[in-house]
Amino acid sequence: MGFTGIDYYSAMLLLAEIGDIHRFPDAKKLCAYAGLVPSVSQSGAHIIYGHITKQGNRWIRFIMVEAVQRTVTIQPDSPLSAMYRRIQARKGSGVAKTACARKLLKIIWFMLTRNEPYRYMDPEMYARKQRRLLRTASKA
Repeated sequence: MGFTGIDYYSAMLLLAEIGDIHRFPDAKKLCAYAGLVPSVSQSGAHIIYGHITKQGNRWIRFIMVEAVQRTVTIQPDSPLSAMYRRIQARKGSGVAKTACARKLLKIIWFMLTRNEPYRYMDPEMYARKQRRLLRTASKA
């Protein structure tokens, strides 16, 4: 929940859909599982990269794109927002959202496998999320 665009619902959805992170030997495998990798058509030395495959887990793909949209809106000075703006200027907002979603999922893979917090986490925002989660849990 240290990311700007990921709250407790998103974090629970990711944990439920990913399961054990050690199932994925590297971040590319997790991105492929989510369907956030480009399709590839090869014939000899000729390689064509196409649109994303969408043959993975649609819930992970959905929540990653939503998290990117929220991050770009709330935290325009973050490294992810800068990446979004660079790609958006060249290729459009849809491609930029997908590329940033893949990048965010790779960061999540590294965080979960190394058991470390998000480097650019806002401590105040994280504390607010924790308090809201505790209030929600105590009502249930």
